[in-house]
Amino acid sequence: MAKINVKYECNACGYQSLKYLGKCPKCSKWGSLEEVVESKVKSKHAEYRTEETKVQRVEAGKLKTVSTKDVPRTLTDSGELNRVLGGGVVGGSLVLLGGDPGIGKSTLLLQISAYLAKEHNVLYVTGEESVRQVKIRADRLKNNTDELYVYAQTDLNLIYQVVKKNKTSVFSY
Repeated sequence: MAKINVKYECNACGYQSLKYLGKCPKCSKWGSLEEVVESKVKSKHAEYRTEETKVQRVEAGKLKTVSTKDVPRTLTDSGELNRVLGGGVVGGSLVLLGGDPGIGKSTLLLQISAYLAKEHNVLYVTGEESVRQVKIRADRLKNNTDELYVYAQTDLNLIYQVVKKNKTSVFSY
């Protein structure tokens, strides 16, 4: 279970306080303390006991102020998927693929992952199949998966560690 702590941090000198102060006691700057939410996620795995994440709260903004100029998109080898996604996959996005069992979701993701692995560091994570089953499907499809990394896991803490270690730029799950 995650434990959340709220602290205030000076954006000028880094001083931290458990309560809001109008003036930073360290650098004497007024209105410089910002709320920081600190989350500690405990894992049942000893080597990854806690993972600390700092999240700064930000104010909501109006949609009309968001710039969409020069949003880079990565094309897949599926023209239809590129069309559905508005011209390719937007960097930093999350695409949820849904459908009935056996309809081909895993096959489609494997094909796209293998294609993207030609130019990107891709990690294909499976939570339902073994690595061997993924390899059998890739061989059946005759996909060139030489540069594709594969990992069978459902624990997000462990998946995060592998993504971080491999410096993954594209992640399929």
